[in-house]
Amino acid sequence: MTITPPRIAILGIHLEANAFAPTTTGADFRESCYFEGEAMLAEAAKPAPAMPAEIPGFIAAMNATGTWEPADPNHLVRARRTGGAGIY
Repeated sequence: MTITPPRIAILGIHLEANAFAPTTTGADFRESCYFEGEAMLAEAAKPAPAMPAEIPGFIAAMNATGTWEPADPNHLVRARRTGGAGIY
């Protein structure tokens, strides 16, 4: 019997917003924290990844539990404190 490893999608959007700041744009996310696919996994493996700690911690826990496969899409974005998110 062949056991298929689980496929896990990793998705995240981090946005701290307030009504008094300008609208957040796609460029705001790309300038702060923007990773997709293999780039996300490579960054998470660094000693000091430039992403929220939950993502590398989750990946480390998955690696410790056994074989798994990242599913497409894997996407993580974060913007600094800004207004609400506009059309991305």
